[in-house]
Amino acid sequence: AAEEIDGVTYGNDFTSDAEVRRAINIGIDREEMIQNVLNGYGTPAYSVCDKMPWYNEEAEVEYDLDKAKECLEAAGYSDSDGDGIVDKDGENLSLTISIANGSSTAVSETLQDMWKQIGVDVQIEMLENVSDKRASGDFDMLVSPNWQTVNAGDGQKYLMNRWSDGGSDNYSGYHSDEFQSVLDKLDAAFTQEDRVSAFVEAQQILADDAPAIWMYANDNVTLVNSKLENVTVFPIDYYLVTNKWTLAE
Repeated sequence: AAEEIDGVTYGNDFTSDAEVRRAINIGIDREEMIQNVLNGYGTPAYSVCDKMPWYNEEAEVEYDLDKAKECLEAAGYSDSDGDGIVDKDGENLSLTISIANGSSTAVSETLQDMWKQIGVDVQIEMLENVSDKRASGDFDMLVSPNWQTVNAGDGQKYLMNRWSDGGSDNYSGYHSDEFQSVLDKLDAAFTQEDRVSAFVEAQQILADDAPAIWMYANDNVTLVNSKLENVTVFPIDYYLVTNKWTLAE
């Protein structure tokens, strides 16, 4: 259920249920999402550090409508009145996605269509200031087009900020005793082997709890003038111009 922390209410009776979060996570066809939203220029994303040296492939989920429906059933939801939306205790499972005015609605509308197939109603809310909504903690879901994941460096600070108790970017108020224990392991781990092991464990916890849903990583598409030669486009610092660039003769 929703929980009040320091006067702020986090979550609701729907998204605070891990089975519901798992259902909507595996109810996303990431390949279709990439085609609809990115015109095919992207790759599916599943965790905080996809393809990094400490990436945990076990954290990946497969699109599975039947399994998603089973998760909702495990949470006590069924379509008792035959209206196509699952309900519990007389209340339909309805989620509101909050996005900024002027933002593309492609992601939200695609989720709306996909989740309808498992019986989840989705409303889309356009706001002048999503930051205030996020800071209040009073939201169902937010769609962020530029949520960064762990970079190539050590990811401990990222995990602490995003998901630990009192983390500066823990907007949803996520808490897990198990996850906090892994952060303690990271504090005490100094060898590469121990740190990688802790990162892998942390990813699995986040994959199982699904406090956030990672959908895709967009490709950086860069157009280079044919008059230039020896141009290298870097994956992250794609804007970097070096002295190796030359004009074609």
